Amino acid sequence: MDPPHCAVSVYIHLSDSANQNGKCRPAISAVGKELKFSRSTVRSALRDLCKAGLLETEQC
Repeated sequence: MDPPHCAVSVYIHLSDSANQNGKCRPAISAVGKELKFSRSTVRSALRDLCKAGLLETEQC
């Protein structure tokens, strides 16, 4: 399964923001602002990344 382009962008952004343990806690609105995506697009990208097994969130 190939994740959509916006999901890849969110994944890269989260990877760049992660600490040494691979964890990060950015606000959805902050990610959207930096990537110029709406909050709903960021949420959708997070769901896609969780479904693809590339990301774990506390709310998946």
